[in-house]
Amino acid sequence: MELEILLSTKQKIEWDRLPLDVLVEIGKIVNEIDGNVAAMRATCKHWKAGVASVASALTPLGLPCRYSAFSHISSINTATRNHGHAITSSEFASLCAAAPQATLLNLNGAYQIASLKPLNNMQALTHLSLDHTAVTDADLIDIIPSLTQSLVSLSLQECIFLKGDFISTLESALNLRRLDISDIGLALHINPATGRALGTLSSLEILSIGGNTACDVTAGVLAALPRLKALSLKDSHMLSEGGLEELAAGPAGRVLEIVDLEGCQSIGEGCWAALSRLKAIKKLCLARMPQLLQAAPMPDYAAAALWRWPASLRKLCIAGSNVHPTKLKLLLAACGPGLLELDLSVPGNNLASSSSSPSRPPFARLTPQQVRDLVEAARGLKQLKKLNAARTGMPLEAAAAFMRAAPRLTHLDLSGCSLGPRVGLGAQGSRATAGQLWSSGIFIPGSGIPYHAEAAHVSNSLAAPGPEEFAFALGALTALCTLRLEDSGLRHEHLRHVKWLKGLVNVSFAGNRGIGDVVAKGLAASASFLEEINLSGTSITDQGLKNLHSSSSSGGGGGNNNENNTTTSGAESQASTSSSSFSTALKRLHTLSLARSGSGITLAGLQALVRGAAATPEAAAAAAAAADGDKSKCVRSPPLRSLNLSDCVSIDTECANFISSSFPKLTHLNLSGCVRLEAEGIEKALPVLSLLRYLDISRCGDALEYTGLREICAHLTQLTGLKLDGARKLTGDGLGTLSTLGVLSELDLTCCAGLGDDDEDVKSKLPEDLIATVQLPQGGRATVSSPLVKMQQRRGLVSLAGSLPQV
Repeated sequence: MELEILLSTKQKIEWDRLPLDVLVEIGKIVNEIDGNVAAMRATCKHWKAGVASVASALTPLGLPCRYSAFSHISSINTATRNHGHAITSSEFASLCAAAPQATLLNLNGAYQIASLKPLNNMQALTHLSLDHTAVTDADLIDIIPSLTQSLVSLSLQECIFLKGDFISTLESALNLRRLDISDIGLALHINPATGRALGTLSSLEILSIGGNTACDVTAGVLAALPRLKALSLKDSHMLSEGGLEELAAGPAGRVLEIVDLEGCQSIGEGCWAALSRLKAIKKLCLARMPQLLQAAPMPDYAAAALWRWPASLRKLCIAGSNVHPTKLKLLLAACGPGLLELDLSVPGNNLASSSSSPSRPPFARLTPQQVRDLVEAARGLKQLKKLNAARTGMPLEAAAAFMRAAPRLTHLDLSGCSLGPRVGLGAQGSRATAGQLWSSGIFIPGSGIPYHAEAAHVSNSLAAPGPEEFAFALGALTALCTLRLEDSGLRHEHLRHVKWLKGLVNVSFAGNRGIGDVVAKGLAASASFLEEINLSGTSITDQGLKNLHSSSSSGGGGGNNNENNTTTSGAESQASTSSSSFSTALKRLHTLSLARSGSGITLAGLQALVRGAAATPEAAAAAAAAADGDKSKCVRSPPLRSLNLSDCVSIDTECANFISSSFPKLTHLNLSGCVRLEAEGIEKALPVLSLLRYLDISRCGDALEYTGLREICAHLTQLTGLKLDGARKLTGDGLGTLSTLGVLSELDLTCCAGLGDDDEDVKSKLPEDLIATVQLPQGGRATVSSPLVKMQQRRGLVSLAGSLPQV
């Protein structure tokens, strides 16, 4: 009781004010553990967590949460852990009853909620997110009157059952600052009444109506909003430069800071004059607009308008627009000096594997003049901090020019750029069309120029920098935090001076076979704050993982230890040698990807990473005691949360056991293609990782059987994604165990031969309460159990016996 009184006062608690019974318990814990200082430190840590203020922010996961156990809930976010789809109407009602004082509620993906009436109890809500739910206009009309005094932000992305009738009721929400109704299909070009209703929300500061076919009339209505600072008109195909003129001429044009015009295909050259009138603009998105940026010639009035652009612009995105190098030079000459962020990337995830990427990147084969235009475009970017040129095929000389021009870069993404040996110009297939395209001023990605002797002579005479110049330009970016150079043809010569980058946090060199163990050594020697490392598809081996440890322990450099290297004292060297724990330079690492490394990664490499490090609190306390209480010498095992060893064919059962014992806090684990993994490893090692939310054991041969799946479902109850592709020994009897995975949202059963050839038969064996979208053995999808079909059934759009067409 005395302790409860102390906690209720919310005052700082001193040791002399602690109740006697609490002090006695603390004394027992200290006496039971050898090591004094380390034991006391561990005890105080748990005590601090015990007396901390009552939890107020909840991110539930798993079976229905007992919300009534928390008396001071201020925010509930079900989307953080992908739990929204598992919330039922009864759990939602208990949530609203237990947290009437909550101010933030995120129900992203809560398909199973049939009614929003319980929200009338939460009249303190300021931020409400109902993205991807089955909410209707009637539901919102019922709850909005009770939230008019408090509601500040409302998000309704992809709520496909809305028709827009609810917008008129938002006029009474005088404090509403943010409204997101993107991608709900309002068809504003044929429903002007809905657009006019948006014009009455005079308190709005942030509005997103992308994917609703806004037109010039809609832009004219929104121009009257006096406080509008951020506006997204993404994929508004009916919007033209005339609508932008109206928007810029209204009250909104004087205060707009962020404008998103991505995918607005009807906007032409006249937009430059309209955009120049937005004097307060700070961020502009012109992504996926090739009709505007792909042509080199620019009318005189458009060029003059560029020079009138406001100096306030800080962020420019022209991703996926295939911008012509000449037009890019003009654009950056006008607004480049003040830019902090520039995005030139091509949409897609991975250049080598993404089908959405173009067959040839836009800057893959440029004429010498186009390369010079790119180099000149970079010269004015002295303030630039973030550059994204992923999958553009930017040549080495242009990439080096951008790095030299922007010494303050903190984020650099050159994935998919042509940083390796330059390919000669003039492909045989481009001779007929390239000359026509160049004469008309249209820039088609990768078109190049017709091959003839004069062109070849000019191309060869253009002095291109080599890997050494790139290495120096990269090493000079001492403020760099994020570096992504995936699939860019790198060799270790390009990264010779990566050890100079002392502040790296995220690094990805995936897909570069020319990178190996030497680069890994330099990486560990230079980066003491690394949190993410992606070396998938490189030539990394066990020796590289050993270099990550040995280099940082000894304080050595990269490939050349005599350069910029300091000498450690004898005491420091002895302490480094005696400590068998994880590398101090990688003590913050939480994501490691070594996929597609072939047979180069084995158990010895994983052991080299940890080197007997502490994976348990007891071992950590022992290590702290050995260091005489000096926290600077007490290092722990890597706090890995995500590990990707896909297609590492040397990973076996012994490796799985080592992973489960050394990295108990893993939430994402990918062991797909590890063909040497046996059933014992799945049955005994994987169930130990109780925090796993994503597990991929596809293409592991005969490793997964009924007993293995049963153990996984019994212990890994927090799984939201489970991939079992190619599990040949898995039979229909094991599917019943999936019922314990209450938050599973994605299940892959492709090519599971033991399940049979009939997808309908497999669907009948799945648990009735399974809410995951299932990829079936023959490539179909289990649509009857998917959240979307359940949502449509509830709204009467399909019968209970019906289903959606299979994909």
